Amino acid sequence: MLHTTASEIRCGAMPGAESRASGFAAAVRLSFSNTVDVAMEGTATASDVIGAVKAKLPGELWHGNVLLSRGTRKFTDTDEMLPQREAGNELALTNYSRLHSAGTPLQIPTELGGITIPQIQALLAFMQGMVQCWFGTFGAECGQPLSFECFNLYHADYWILRPATAGAGGRGCSYVELVAESTEAQRPTWFVSHAWKEPIVLFLRCLLRHAAVRDLRGDPAYWVCAYANNQHALGDAIPRDPRKSSFYLAMMLCRGVLLVLDAAATPFQRIWCCFEEAIAVENSAKLFLDVAATSGDVAHILTDGLAGKEAKLLPLLGLLAKSRREELFPANLLEHGLGVRIEIAEATREEDKTRILNSIACPRAGTQALDEAPNGEHDNYGTVNRALRSHFALSSLYACYAQDADPTNFLSALRADAARLSVQLSLTGCKHFRDAQMRALLAHLPRTLLCLRLDLGHTGLQTIAVDGFCCQLRTLQLRFSGASLREAGGIASLLGTAQASLLHLELWFAALPMLEELSLSEALLKLRLEELSLHVQGCPKVSQSSKQALHDAARKLQSRDTDLQMWLCIEDAATWIQQLRRLLPKHEKPLDGLRFQGTGSEKGQSTRKTESEIDQDLPFPCSHGRCPRFHANLNGYCDEHFFCSLRRSVFNTLQEARRWSELALIFFVQAAADIESKGLLLLILLSLYPVLVFGVANESGFSVSSLSTLFLALLVATFAFASFRFDQMQRAAREFSLSSEAFYSKVLEDDGHLSHTSLVFGVAGDKYPSVDQVRQETVSDLKSSFLSARQHLPNFESAVREVVRAVDAEGMEAHLKCGDEALLASECQGAVDILQYEIYCKDILHMRQTWNELSRAFQGEEQPIRIVALRDGFAEEDSKRRCCEVVLCVEGYFATVLLLERSLDSAERKLVGLYRMNFGLLVEPRPGRGQESKQETKVKRSPRPSLWLTIILGLVRATALLCSGYFASQYFLRYGPPELRERLPGLGALLKIEDAEDRSWFLATSLALPYAALVLVFSNLSTL
Repeated sequence: MLHTTASEIRCGAMPGAESRASGFAAAVRLSFSNTVDVAMEGTATASDVIGAVKAKLPGELWHGNVLLSRGTRKFTDTDEMLPQREAGNELALTNYSRLHSAGTPLQIPTELGGITIPQIQALLAFMQGMVQCWFGTFGAECGQPLSFECFNLYHADYWILRPATAGAGGRGCSYVELVAESTEAQRPTWFVSHAWKEPIVLFLRCLLRHAAVRDLRGDPAYWVCAYANNQHALGDAIPRDPRKSSFYLAMMLCRGVLLVLDAAATPFQRIWCCFEEAIAVENSAKLFLDVAATSGDVAHILTDGLAGKEAKLLPLLGLLAKSRREELFPANLLEHGLGVRIEIAEATREEDKTRILNSIACPRAGTQALDEAPNGEHDNYGTVNRALRSHFALSSLYACYAQDADPTNFLSALRADAARLSVQLSLTGCKHFRDAQMRALLAHLPRTLLCLRLDLGHTGLQTIAVDGFCCQLRTLQLRFSGASLREAGGIASLLGTAQASLLHLELWFAALPMLEELSLSEALLKLRLEELSLHVQGCPKVSQSSKQALHDAARKLQSRDTDLQMWLCIEDAATWIQQLRRLLPKHEKPLDGLRFQGTGSEKGQSTRKTESEIDQDLPFPCSHGRCPRFHANLNGYCDEHFFCSLRRSVFNTLQEARRWSELALIFFVQAAADIESKGLLLLILLSLYPVLVFGVANESGFSVSSLSTLFLALLVATFAFASFRFDQMQRAAREFSLSSEAFYSKVLEDDGHLSHTSLVFGVAGDKYPSVDQVRQETVSDLKSSFLSARQHLPNFESAVREVVRAVDAEGMEAHLKCGDEALLASECQGAVDILQYEIYCKDILHMRQTWNELSRAFQGEEQPIRIVALRDGFAEEDSKRRCCEVVLCVEGYFATVLLLERSLDSAERKLVGLYRMNFGLLVEPRPGRGQESKQETKVKRSPRPSLWLTIILGLVRATALLCSGYFASQYFLRYGPPELRERLPGLGALLKIEDAEDRSWFLATSLALPYAALVLVFSNLSTL
């Protein structure tokens, strides 16, 4: 752009004067592919040019702001325009009406102004059409044309955010307010911490990847400062106290913080980013801290714990999937993460840095104190630095060991984090993780560690030795598998080191053909455990006596402590009952469980009719036992067994009522047990007991003694039953979960299947859609679906039966889904499992063999029967049923093959009913999904309540205390003997007791006792 001086203008020597006198003409770009030519006589202003463009494009929307620019210059309405030949660059007119609908922008509190991914995509699409008309405005790129690939938030702020929102609502608005359709849709779920330097296209890829990894449904909103804050009034969003800023308020509303790193890891050098990371660490009990970055065009995510679909897998698979996913995170950024020092971060305004550092050092500091010179060193700075470094270090270890790199820096960062209470790491498949690496890892664990889980499948370990291991562990989970491990004696030393504190122990030894000895019995007997899980399978060189000794030690441990929750799966070991049975003569029984077509039930035979023999008016099979009839009744039963539906309905209703009653009872007992002081709990129960007895006695006329005996028996029986049933539920859930992991641990190998979460289907699991994504398309209603199922049953069963015979599996006959509950249209309309075939496999290897045979037989689009969908229910921890489902298309009709394992299917049946209805009542008996909740694994630093809240709660407590004391005194004096009131005449007058009843000391004490207990509760004397 040409520059002129004032003297040149005054002297009439200004270049282009002659051109302006003759008029103005220029080409105005509306996008990189759309140009409008305008021409005007005489002098033209920016407003004239804009008006001329609008006149030529009457069909264009012009309800929003517009910006006329040339190069880096933005024109105001009154600026005089120079022709293009004199000014250089073309004119560009940006129409921001394309970004939002007409109308007044919404008013959204800044902390609630999250932006959704589609809204960022719309901004990118708008930018893509205009970016060739815009230029850099700062640094080395000043005056240089911008590109789609490098366009960042600094560019967006200059060219989009500020001009688009200027003047809205008087003094402008935030970009979120401009584009939002509703306030609720903008409520943020995740807070984004970043430095504005990463290209927006890569920033968007990070958000898309994060939403996918976290399995965020719908359009999740992310709080991004550039979009949420009003860029025309930033002073409102950044007060003197950083903890009152929009940043802090938004963070407290979110589930977690997503730190987005650019190629230079700039956020580690920015004070506001460091403040956001510090708040995430400070509130780590409730806030996740995830990290995102890109390598090329691919986004990678480090997650705080298991996330999304990984959290739904068995812990064994979830941890492995997390490690494999994070292995590809850019290594250079991880190195930057190890050097985090928030105290040397930079700030645009020095006062911001001062206040932020003081706020981190003294979270409760007053506004005046925040302006004082900050300490150069402070414990809180170190806490944040160490937490961030260990976060990166733990995520880096898998890739480090897999690539045989030096882990020293990562281990040092991990050890330095004294606030870390939990380490859960899967190194499965890391062949370079050997004995020396194991010793170094154990030696570098934080001394304050309470929970340790290591999955060490198919590593290079040969022996286990312990040097300098932490001794405060409460939970220890070690899982070994693979061909290399020969000696595990070091585990006994490890147990001895943590003997005083260890409460939960899980040891798994699976598929270890070279392991020769365990020698854990003596160390096990010295422990005082609450939970114990031992799994020893596929260890042929370990002597039977050693396995039996381990089994006997565990049983002895349980006999010593009856409250011990234990799960044992030790091959070649037997209980004394099993040993006794071995001495008894065996009686052979005929096998009648294996049935193929032709050996099924009478009903089974009746379903195998030709299409001409099928009565089109009788589609549904009867649900009564082996009744061979078909019917048209939607209650599930034929006419002969019609009333069975009523009996079944009444029975199911009673069963449901019984289950809910049990749950309600367990709920109240568990709620009572949550009172910390058992003495106070006993006092409350005893204080209410006499009142109940006296009340019922007065109303019924029965004697107090008989009612006391009856109610006491009921009370004891109720609590005993609730305790027994609750333990039974927990034990069944725990055994089932561990059995599922044991099922998978047998084949956890470093092969092609390991790269996929399904160890049955392997990579083939990605070739087909999930079972949930397919529905019947060739049938229109429930009746047609059952009729089609009957027609296709013979061909379906014949084809699957060949596979069953080929793999020597236990195959039940194909059957129609029946039962009154299965005939509900909501469940069966479009269902793909009305026609199904159950195959029982011996183990997961046999199941994989069966799948391979199914794949070989039914693969290919030209096949009359072909595979269309898969689901691995073994890998999912919350699966409705532990089985693999293979959906086949039989001449256009979908049928399902179920691959099951007999022992797991039997264990799952124990959970039918109460466990499926537990609505969160069951507390996980062990770390669920490979990790504890954030409340359990991290120190929760509850902020001190405000002064007003403390005063109000104190007044409420004092009022309740006085009321309880008043009623206790009233009942005690009113129903006490006369001599009591004679001794305390002043108290009686104060309480205005006139209509006293002369009773006994026992009655007075019984009626006053509940209120006396409340006096203890509200006076905080509950340490009985």
